Amino acid sequence: MERYILVDTLKQYPLELEKYPEAQDDDELVRLAVKKNGLALQFASQRLRDDFETVMIAVKKTGNSLEFASGNLQDNLEIVMAAVQSNGNAYRFASERLHKNLHVIIEATRTDASIVEEIPVEFLSNNEIARNLISVDPLAIGYLDEAMLMSNVDLMQMAVARDSDACMYLPESIWACKDIIIELVEIDAFVIRYALENSSKIDKDIALAAMKGANSSWGFRELPRDLQRDPDVLRAFVSNLDEDAREGILCRINLPNAVLQDDDFIRNIVDFCSCCETCPYDEPVCIWRNESLIARAQELCDYSISIESDEDDWFEEDEEE
Repeated sequence: MERYILVDTLKQYPLELEKYPEAQDDDELVRLAVKKNGLALQFASQRLRDDFETVMIAVKKTGNSLEFASGNLQDNLEIVMAAVQSNGNAYRFASERLHKNLHVIIEATRTDASIVEEIPVEFLSNNEIARNLISVDPLAIGYLDEAMLMSNVDLMQMAVARDSDACMYLPESIWACKDIIIELVEIDAFVIRYALENSSKIDKDIALAAMKGANSSWGFRELPRDLQRDPDVLRAFVSNLDEDAREGILCRINLPNAVLQDDDFIRNIVDFCSCCETCPYDEPVCIWRNESLIARAQELCDYSISIESDEDDWFEEDEEE
């Protein structure tokens, strides 16, 4: 085949290198192919798989092409660093020696957390590696050193802030530590569910902290009933109502007089909470069927109560205590 045809073909279809044995040991043609798609390196000759310049072009374009480099270049720090900078997953194809290189691991974990199982365990207590892994995938926290996590609560906060499901992979020992639970629920109130699943005692201090966090409405639902009715917890809750709070969230709670007579509490809820005509809760449980509350809301806020039509019943009927 004419050379100019090979050039045009490899520019457009670099993996076609496989079909042209006459091109596979040609420096110019192989470099042209791997510059377009690093995986074309797999079809290069053994000589070019061991050629520093050719492999460097390939791994910069496609990090995982390191798999097809010679063993000699898989053990070359400069080549491996370029590969993991392109794609952290290329760490899998580094030599055993470079698998234990701190700088390689740090660079690889900036973009790929799936390699965590490949990383030697002694590196999983490194703070920078831990932060990289959590930034990419908060669930990777389950692989990290427990002692390091217990002394670096901010790593757990970082994971929970990104995905509350990271709680499933936290050390069991944290659920016996009230101070840590408070720090986590201040990030995401939904952590309360995981704390309860791990037999943690949820007291008023934890409940108040949770009402400051994201997803406070969901965290409120998880609270034991006595804390849902606590005036201080209720005040904290309605002062931080978030956009995830749903209609009817307070309807199922027989609100204590301490908050029903609290003007600030009423001001906080009248513009946010509403009810619907399908609400299963009758007065005095349903707050917007409580005549004294309606009258006070109208007096304080010039608020006109209207029961809206809404076929979606957000909450489920609570069991009798």
